[in-house]
Amino acid sequence: MSALQDRLKDVEKAEGNADAVDEARRRLVEELEGDPAAAPAVTEALYRLGLSTLWRKRDLAAASDLFKRAAEKKDPTWSPVARTSYALTLHAKQKYPQAVFELRKVIGSGAPTPATTTALCMLCQVLRDSGAKPSEIEKADKERIAALDAMVKQAPAGSEELAQWRVMLAVAHKEGGSRSECKKQLEAVVAMGNAAGDALASARELLKGM
Repeated sequence: MSALQDRLKDVEKAEGNADAVDEARRRLVEELEGDPAAAPAVTEALYRLGLSTLWRKRDLAAASDLFKRAAEKKDPTWSPVARTSYALTLHAKQKYPQAVFELRKVIGSGAPTPATTTALCMLCQVLRDSGAKPSEIEKADKERIAALDAMVKQAPAGSEELAQWRVMLAVAHKEGGSRSECKKQLEAVVAMGNAAGDALASARELLKGM
């Protein structure tokens, strides 16, 4: 069995014990960082360690460093979400220009993907919090709505994923000024019933304020 398989098995065996999982992931990174064959696993481990450090340990600085390291690996799957998380930590530190820079690197200019769409949603929030020009916010809002609309069309019919994208699209329309479109998306989620998962409660709560 390869060293990578050994370390992945360690992570699997530790499931259910958050501290043990973190330790197994640290060991994976320490032993295999720099090995091209292990690059995706190392990047994922760094990203997930960042999440654990941020939400379990409440250490913003350490989490930011882990997200940045994962982003710099340029893994097509894990680096974009890590970079968005890194931007979130910059946003929390009120380093708005840096956060915008990192998010735009994720967004790029290609067709929308789940990762780029999530980054667009975050970008709109950062622009608002930083006091950006109304025209810049409006442009970002339009791009966000277009991307979210694409995600809604791509999501499997009747899926929780679809419901989640619809709620995000509803919020985008609300902030972008279209109350009717916002309500339309929320009502579509409510009509899904329990199939909408956690998005159902969010949609109902947002509808109360309409």
